[in-house]
Order: sequence, then C-alpha cells, then structure tokens
Amino acid sequence: MKLLKLSLIPCLLFTTCFAQVVDQKKVDEKIMQIIKNELLEPKINNEGKEPDWKAIQQLADHYGEPGKQVELQLRTKYYLDHNNYENFAICMTSYFDKYQNNLTDFIELNNYAFEVFKHLDKKKYLEAAIKWTDAAIKLVPGQFPQFLDTKANLLYKSGQKELAIKTQSEAVSLAAAGPFTDLVSEFQEVLQKMKDGKPTWPQSTNN
Repeated sequence: MKLLKLSLIPCLLFTTCFAQVVDQKKVDEKIMQIIKNELLEPKINNEGKEPDWKAIQQLADHYGEPGKQVELQLRTKYYLDHNNYENFAICMTSYFDKYQNNLTDFIELNNYAFEVFKHLDKKKYLEAAIKWTDAAIKLVPGQFPQFLDTKANLLYKSGQKELAIKTQSEAVSLAAAGPFTDLVSEFQEVLQKMKDGKPTWPQSTNN
C-alpha cells in the first residue's frame, strides 16, 4: 500500500479537527485545495500523455466527496484545454449535476456553457449548458447581460427560437442599461439573426 506524502497528512488532520470550530465550507475548500495541488494535479500534468483517469479516480475516492469533486473538476478542465469538447461536456454535465450547490464561479459556468454553444450541436449538451447559465444568472441576477446572451444562443441552437428571441431581447435591454453598453450592437445583431432564422454559431461545430 502506497503511503500518503507526510506533508499532506498534518494538513488534512488539522482541517478536519477544526471543522466544527470554523466555517465547514472553508474547511472543505482547504481540503480540496490540498487534494488538488498535492495529489491529483501532479498526476494529470504528465508531459502531454493522456492521464490514467482510472488510477486518479481511485486515488480521489479515498478522500470522499471532496476528492471526487476535485477529480471531476480537473477532468472537465483537462478535456476543455485539449479541445475534446464532447468529453468536456459529458464531464461538466456530471460535475454540475452532482455538485451544483458548491459551484459559485458564475463566470466559469457561463464560459463553459458558451464553449458548448460554439463547439457542439447535440441537443442534450445544449440543454445541459442552459442549466449552467441559469445557475450563473441565479448567482448574480440582473448583472451580466453576457449570461443572457449565452443562454439565448443555446436556446436558439437547441431549437427554442421564440424563447431565445425573448431572452436575447432581455440581454439587449440589460446591456443598454449599463455598464455593458458596448455590447448592445453585437447583441442586436445576434437578435436579428435569430429573427431571420440564421445561425448565430460558428459553422465548424463538431458534434
């Protein structure tokens, strides 16, 4: 049996022992940071070779839900960084479905959804990504018209034209209200394409 790095053990023990004294969420975040930096990332950054995901997952499983969440997070990012968009969407869908209550990075949620819009055609991925934009919007309601634009584009590409036009109109209005007035013309152009039935996405999507 392979032993843990000695430097890792006191850190995990420390955070666990004081879990009832400090905010549990902060404790979990610290544990996840240690698992990510000390255990999993070194096994993923292996000179361009495909990581041994089975071994990484088995290692992560030793640390319960924090380990499982970190492994899925890193796998999602790995596939996106390597332009493997279908596996990215599969992993991100699983990651979101399991841990959406823990996800607070609204910009990342929106950006991940927009990657699906740009690169994938399958309805199941588009509909999954709509949920990510909804989560981002819920975290910061009424603040980022870009999130509405992302959602509208996903709706449109998935065949929900009327709702897409309504959502894109909301994006235009929110952008016009500031501080994102520079986006108004771009959003209006997208809105017109939707009304005209023209694609709003790049024409080189893969799946």
